[in-house]
Order: sequence, then structure tokens, then C-alpha cells
Amino acid sequence: MDELKEKSIASCKLWKDAGKPRSGSTFTIYRRDKALYKNNTRTRQAKERGYFTNDLHEALPKKIKAIFLEMLEAQVRLQARQNLTCGRVNGRKAHCETVC
Repeated sequence: MDELKEKSIASCKLWKDAGKPRSGSTFTIYRRDKALYKNNTRTRQAKERGYFTNDLHEALPKKIKAIFLEMLEAQVRLQARQNLTCGRVNGRKAHCETVC
């Protein structure tokens, strides 16, 4: 990466010293070095963004599973508490006791 940057800077300086020609070997070398550096930078940035996105994608199902299990556990506790305080027969309240 640093080598590409240094090469791009050197060819740019040479191109400017030559009077910024719009054709010829100096211009071709300048454009090639600049394109290689920019392409390398964009590729590296895309990899970083892709890695970050993949991490989030992998973490989401774990989070959803944890939330689901937490909600399920709360529901089971609630049903157990209701069954203890109220007598139930076939899913219907037979009688309820007051809890002190």
C-alpha cells in the first residue's frame, strides 16, 4: 500500500514537472499509477465494510435467539405463577385464592 502511494506521488510530481502533458508516456505512467493506488484503496475499504457487515449478520441470529428464549422463560414463569394461585381444571379457573 505504501509502495503504491509513493509510486503514485512520484509519478504525479514527474508529470507536474513535465508541464502536465495530456498525452505521452509521462501522462500514461501518471494515470496508471494513480489508478492502481485508487483501485487498491477502494478494494481495501470494500473488504473492511464487508467484514463489518458479516459480523453484524452473524450476531443478529444469536441476539434474536437470546431474546426469544428470554421471552419464553418469562411466559413459562407467568403461567406457573398463575397455576399456583388459581386452581385450574381443563384450562379453566375452578376457584382463585387471594394471595397475601
